[in-house]
Amino acid sequence: MEEWISRDALMWVSLGSGIALLIGAIAVPWTVINLPPDSFSNPRRPRWLDQQPLAIRLPVRLVKNLLACVLIVLGIAMLVLPGQGIFAIVLGVLLADIPGKLKLQQRIVGRQNVMNSLNWLRGKFRRPPLERPSIQTAA
Repeated sequence: MEEWISRDALMWVSLGSGIALLIGAIAVPWTVINLPPDSFSNPRRPRWLDQQPLAIRLPVRLVKNLLACVLIVLGIAMLVLPGQGIFAIVLGVLLADIPGKLKLQQRIVGRQNVMNSLNWLRGKFRRPPLERPSIQTAA
């Protein structure tokens, strides 16, 4: 094995993979718990960023989309390297400002198993359950 990858490189890749797992294990539940109950059922719900002045909105959107691109590229790399590649790609797509993102989110969250899992987690932290997306938007 050492003829392909050095021991130090393997250690750093393993450490990075462990850190990514830890961040994912903390960030995903925190995000789900802090979502407003109508996140997926009300597409016209005002977002915090849309209400900010252009001087704040533009740099935040640039950084957010740059981070999304980095996550997608790293996720693709992690498909062949150790790490949560699919998770990083999905997180990158959800962060990015792309057309059709809300419809994709509603379609995923509209599945009964996904909705039950999200609401189970929210219930553990005494948060109200997420509202189910309407049939027209989830299909």
